[in-house]
Amino acid sequence: MNRSFLSCVFIGIALALAGDTALHGQTSPIAKRDDLFGPDRLWSLHLRIGAREWETMQPKGGFAFGKFPMQKVEPKPEAKGKDKGDIHVGKLFGMEFPYVKADMEFAGKKLANVAVRFKGNSTYMISAQGLKRPMKIDVNRYIDDQYLHGLGMLPLANNAFDATRIREALGYTLFRAAGVPASRTAFVKLHLTVPGKHDNVYVGLYTLIEPVDKAFLLARFHDGKGMLLKPEKIQGLPYLGEDWKAYDGKYNPKRPPTDKQARRLIEFVKFLDKADDKTFRQGIAGFLDVDGFLRYLAVNSLIANIDSFVGLGHNYYLYLDSKSNRFHFIPWDLDLTFANFPMMASADQQMDWSIAKPYMGKNRLVERLLAIKDYDRAYRGHLATMTKTAFAKESINKAIAMLETTVKEAIAAEPKLPEKKDFGPFNFKTGTVTLRDFTSKRLASVIAQLDGKSQGKTLGGFGFGGGKGGFGPGVFLAKPVMAGVDGDKDGKLSLEEVTAAAKRLFKECGGADDKAIDEKALAAAIDRLLPPPPMPKGFQPKFKFSFGGMVSGNLLKQADADKDRKLTLDEMTAAAERLFKQWDKNKNGSLDETELTEGLNRLLLPPGFGQPGFGRPPGSGPPASIPGTKK
Repeated sequence: MNRSFLSCVFIGIALALAGDTALHGQTSPIAKRDDLFGPDRLWSLHLRIGAREWETMQPKGGFAFGKFPMQKVEPKPEAKGKDKGDIHVGKLFGMEFPYVKADMEFAGKKLANVAVRFKGNSTYMISAQGLKRPMKIDVNRYIDDQYLHGLGMLPLANNAFDATRIREALGYTLFRAAGVPASRTAFVKLHLTVPGKHDNVYVGLYTLIEPVDKAFLLARFHDGKGMLLKPEKIQGLPYLGEDWKAYDGKYNPKRPPTDKQARRLIEFVKFLDKADDKTFRQGIAGFLDVDGFLRYLAVNSLIANIDSFVGLGHNYYLYLDSKSNRFHFIPWDLDLTFANFPMMASADQQMDWSIAKPYMGKNRLVERLLAIKDYDRAYRGHLATMTKTAFAKESINKAIAMLETTVKEAIAAEPKLPEKKDFGPFNFKTGTVTLRDFTSKRLASVIAQLDGKSQGKTLGGFGFGGGKGGFGPGVFLAKPVMAGVDGDKDGKLSLEEVTAAAKRLFKECGGADDKAIDEKALAAAIDRLLPPPPMPKGFQPKFKFSFGGMVSGNLLKQADADKDRKLTLDEMTAAAERLFKQWDKNKNGSLDETELTEGLNRLLLPPGFGQPGFGRPPGSGPPASIPGTKK
């Protein structure tokens, strides 16, 4: 009789004996979170949402994906706290996610009047036209002291980019094995009933992730009174001046901090940004749990977690422990780990990622810590330990096999998606590897680097170094653009080829000598000429992705000399010549693939995105100096 079966029997008996207090109270042993999470835990969840509530629940505002023109609706400020409204604002795409009341049944037990809403940015966007969208269930938003296994909040990840559905769970397992404070996970088979629309429909398999809440913090730090932050839209930990208002919307405290807590964050990032090397070396351990951060860094490196603090600069929590007055890093959102982010870097690059530079672009905290020999040695020691324990071949394959066994039947029962097609010169069925291939090759690479036999590959970031042009739309657009524009097929673009391409694009938009083009025509032409971004193998979004819709506004702004919101042929060719000269870094009269990639990134990404100081308020001036710092 296996462990999973015994666990289910025990849980069933305990629930029957405990009655509703098991779900609503905190006194029963079964209410503890320990019983909920584990690699073999697969729960059933049935949501019942009224028809009117279902309509209310649909996101408002944001980008109109697949439509022209693609306009952004500015959302209202995010409501914080249960008494300040039922709207959550999606940080990236400006969507508003309203909470609605629903009833739920979890493992046979019923809870009334729970709150449910959708969540996410890219994971929501990519699944927006289907039922299997990421969501949150707030169990006690409308009924105080109502809990489910000790949880007030149930974050449900839909694994939209992960065909295996187990990357989240496996990633958190490795963080915990390294001694990093990290969430536990379980799996949920979600069914949905909406009167007149859906009758107990099986939506699919979700990952239930333990929320980073007061109970989480008490269990890991024996302290729930500290300041919890979830930074967004910033690269690294930038110093933004002395006014807390500049930090509130970027470092995102989950509760209003005390004056002392707010001051501590400002002091920390100011110290990180300005302290000289000697002062930094002597004082950083007073601000940061350095060993904990080095463990966090080691696992990020092992699993190629580039959609994180070391890459895009988000998907993590920063916690100020009120007892030690030091900051701790807590991982979050791991579905793009294990080479599952082909837009950022190829699978081969991620498997051979340099352990000497385990970040993309600029990351002042990591750079400064690893420049200190003792800290670099400790970081490499954590890597070495993981390669012999949790990340060793036998251990990691065993963990993968257990998770695969848990989810296999639930995945097989999910509604089937149509086969993905290839687009032009880009084959979207390539670029991903199996988990076993990744972990095997990553393990070999890390061991070789630790032994001094390899240096690994440095990954670029946000268009300023590494790889071929860094991160951004140029990573996957450079090749098809080069193929279409390089008339003499010499692997380089001349000024004549670029201006000729601009004229062809203008004509494709319907323009003529006496006819200008608008943003809508430009967007439509770009969609016809360029492929959409790559997606993981086996995933098929249910809406038409409009790359032209996303970039046409910025392109028009760059080229529209007379600001009449239209482009003439002269404006188009003049802009092409101007951009060519800017992108030709070595001034040799041609663009290679790296220059083209970097140029496209700068053109198509938001101004300043990923650059040092991105996030500093306009007009804030240079950071003030502190004793022992450089001016």
